[in-house]
Amino acid sequence: MNKNILRGFPEDMVKNNKPIFFGIHLKPVCNFRCKKCFIGDMSNLKIRENLSLKEIKRIILSAKENGFKVLGITGAGEPTLDKKIKTVVSFANKNGLITHIPTNASLLTKDLLEFFKANNVTLILSLDTLNKTKFIELSGTNENIFNQVLKNITAAQEVFKDTMKTKNKKNIHRLAIHMTVSDENKNEINEIKKLVTKDTLFSISPYLWQRA
Repeated sequence: MNKNILRGFPEDMVKNNKPIFFGIHLKPVCNFRCKKCFIGDMSNLKIRENLSLKEIKRIILSAKENGFKVLGITGAGEPTLDKKIKTVVSFANKNGLITHIPTNASLLTKDLLEFFKANNVTLILSLDTLNKTKFIELSGTNENIFNQVLKNITAAQEVFKDTMKTKNKKNIHRLAIHMTVSDENKNEINEIKKLVTKDTLFSISPYLWQRA
């Protein structure tokens, strides 16, 4: 049986034990207030830009020169809220890099999904529950957002269909659904797993932090 892995993760790309992944933090803003995330505690802070576009491009070029292959959009917040996201992704792609983008999926449009697909993005969609009431509680959002997220996950799977590649007995995916598991949703793992299509990887991790 082939092993399922996410494209751009070390198991997919590491050679000679050289580092291949580096991360950049964009502006820490989000339209969710998840219990699992500290971003809600930053909502009243005056937020300045972490890095300018010029600085980000310089970091990408330096990383490329040093043999890095994957840019991770890391840190707090929702990356698709940052106005620089398309410019950063496009610049990384032009320099031969894969970009990993985690997202709550609420703001994805077909045009944005097509752009990500065309620009070498590996996309990780966060989904912790299929229960509407629990989703609203865990994410600090509302019913409309819940419905939009499910709709956008389906759209992402349609756009990224047939992107999974098989190499050396490994299924290498460009799209993933990621579930953060706690006592509140641990019984839903199999239900969320049912959303996974042939071209979608399913991954889970435990809560590491929770807001009061």
